[in-house]
Amino acid sequence: MMYFSLRFVLYLSAIILFHLGYSQKFLVLEKMGTRKRLEYHLQQSITYQLKGESFYRTDMIENLVDDVIVFRFGFFRLKDIHAVDIRAKPTGKVDFSRHWLSFIVGGVGYFIVDQFNNAVINGNRARIDEKVLRTSAIITGAGVMMKVLKKKKVKLKRNWRLRIVEI
Repeated sequence: MMYFSLRFVLYLSAIILFHLGYSQKFLVLEKMGTRKRLEYHLQQSITYQLKGESFYRTDMIENLVDDVIVFRFGFFRLKDIHAVDIRAKPTGKVDFSRHWLSFIVGGVGYFIVDQFNNAVINGNRARIDEKVLRTSAIITGAGVMMKVLKKKKVKLKRNWRLRIVEI
């Protein structure tokens, strides 16, 4: 009985010590004063623009040390990053603006199906129904607006910041 309790205490101590020594680091892009934030973990890719450059780079995050991001082929300080491209980063919440193409195809498809039904199925002359045209135009226009107005990048100034968090 004594042997069992001693082994249990040793296992429990080892687990607790392992958890005390283990920490996880990740990169957080957040808008201060709001709940908007994106997390980038190790082995995830990030698309960013350095200060003074006109192009974006895409790299895999290998390690995070103090205020330095270590990538597969180099490293940069957080203050050297000018902007982060967030188009490919999922936010974890429902985002209808990612489905802009579905809206465009749906709007045009609705109009085409109505024309097909009128001309081929019902055998009527091809004519444009104003209600169908208006509905189709609204759905298609919504898709185009989603595409145009979607936020593509975040510049790191004023309210947006990039920081390393360790838990």
